[in-house]
Amino acid sequence: MNMICNSSLPSIKKYNHYYIISCCSYACEGATALFMHESEAPKRISCDQEYLSGDELLLFPESGEVCIFVYLNGNIDTILSALKKTASIICNTKCSSSVYIISDFPPAWVSFILSPLINNETLLSKVFCTDANLSCEQLLSQDFIRVESILSEGIKYKNRKIKRLSLRELAVAIRYFRGETVKNFSQTLGLPAKSVYVYRRNGVAKLTALKQWLNNERAKQSFK
Repeated sequence: MNMICNSSLPSIKKYNHYYIISCCSYACEGATALFMHESEAPKRISCDQEYLSGDELLLFPESGEVCIFVYLNGNIDTILSALKKTASIICNTKCSSSVYIISDFPPAWVSFILSPLINNETLLSKVFCTDANLSCEQLLSQDFIRVESILSEGIKYKNRKIKRLSLRELAVAIRYFRGETVKNFSQTLGLPAKSVYVYRRNGVAKLTALKQWLNNERAKQSFK
């Protein structure tokens, strides 16, 4: 299956609403500049929290198609939170979302994280990835890779299939990388400490193994 789809930025100017998920103000300014001629400026969605708040939910229309840009940067906990926030928007809003993820991480890595969060092929078919090192001009002509096509071929590293994270493993791993104590997120998640240790061990082990995929120094730095 061809992983490259014919979905580049010129073809997505059909949307009436644009959103940006990023902790980087420069990335938000850049994305806004791409759509400076549109009728509505892009709305920024915070990635400080993993889930869509009630106020943020009100920013999305009840119907129609929207475009969401996700720029993944920062520490690994911020990146994982941004992906969880993206999945929360896709799964919980009534509008149809086309998501364009710009990242230093390989598309297979992004797919690995998103797949347990969006267990719906129809929704995943509208999620795309590309390289963060591209200029704005290059983004305008760059074809994006469809996440769904990567998953259909199976996620492998060195010809070995990799088990994806469970939702619990991902939730615990995010808190671990934030530096929270086991006691704290045991209470937050309503789980016994023994279970938290198991989820933490498995989740962190899977994420650490994925570092072997990374050939980009900025992506590697996210884990430090």
